[in-house]
Amino acid sequence: RPIYYSFAPSEEHLVERDLPSKKKLTPSIVFTPFLLLHEKDVFSIILFGSIVYTVWSMVTSSTTALFQDRFHLSDLQIGLVFLPNGIASMLGSYLTGKLSKHDWDVMEARYRAGKNIPAGTPLLKKELVDFPFSQARMRSLWWMVLVFIVCTALYGFSLSLNLIALPLILQFAISYTASSIFALNSTLVIDLFPHTSASATAVNNLVRCFMGSGGVAVVQLIVDAIAAGPTFAIWAAITTALTPLLVLQWQNGQRWQMERRDRVAAREAHKWEDNVEKARVVVP
Repeated sequence: RPIYYSFAPSEEHLVERDLPSKKKLTPSIVFTPFLLLHEKDVFSIILFGSIVYTVWSMVTSSTTALFQDRFHLSDLQIGLVFLPNGIASMLGSYLTGKLSKHDWDVMEARYRAGKNIPAGTPLLKKELVDFPFSQARMRSLWWMVLVFIVCTALYGFSLSLNLIALPLILQFAISYTASSIFALNSTLVIDLFPHTSASATAVNNLVRCFMGSGGVAVVQLIVDAIAAGPTFAIWAAITTALTPLLVLQWQNGQRWQMERRDRVAAREAHKWEDNVEKARVVVP
């Protein structure tokens, strides 16, 4: 059995203590988190967020080839081209955190008023099974998605105008809104599964990175085949086609939460009954 030894300050003898046994890495531990994708709200949130992340990755990864071919930039100038993207990403994450807190406060005030909960009473997320998390996190999402789609559709065509400032401005807007959308997306996934937030975050990251790597792998092939303008216009159209997922989440998110709570409660009750029945068999 695993042991370790420690010295007490006033004693010279060794004290033996048991260490907790380590969990073995099994297939169930690896693949169980992916069962979260069976939940309708998680699937819709992660799928849309992954598409946004994929398009953003395609814009970023194709920057070097597109700008060198069009504007004949040096390696140093190409490096500077990525600054608007990086600055926008940082601003998006920071400012969206402030905006998300404001939206949460608004929805929390409405929730307290509807439930007659005093303002001084703390609300624990792990116990708020009927709180409208989707509406709290998605109140400001509509304009971010709109700006992202419009700027992505225009980005490829802007490269042909030989005005380097224009595609850089569009890149800034794409990066800002993409990072903001993903920040809200990740926060909502954690809100929906506070007891398994690590698993929910891992699945979210794996799906978006898997889709993003696929987009990066094919973007230059598509650009070479049909040019940059149609390429990013198509991906803007794909993003638009998936926006109904957000509408479904907004309208049904709270109901899906309640249904999941009822399923979990029924499963726990059934498990408890099985344990009681086994105890009766063992102890007549």
